[in-house]
Amino acid sequence: MGEDKQQVQKMLDKLVEALRMTSDLYDVVSLEYSAGRGMVYAMYASGVIRAVDVDGRTGSEMILEVVREIKR
Repeated sequence: MGEDKQQVQKMLDKLVEALRMTSDLYDVVSLEYSAGRGMVYAMYASGVIRAVDVDGRTGSEMILEVVREIKR
């Protein structure tokens, strides 16, 4: 991923704000980026955590992949 860790986390923080306004992903509490693993962890209000592999993706590809995977 070409973006640095702080920039990626900022994108994810803003994405959480948008997801929380939806009817199907309103319960996403946070999205945390692990640069070392190339993973995003989606935390839900219920305590469930879902992992999404975003290694090697651009910022926009990461956003699409996160939404696609956590909607399943």
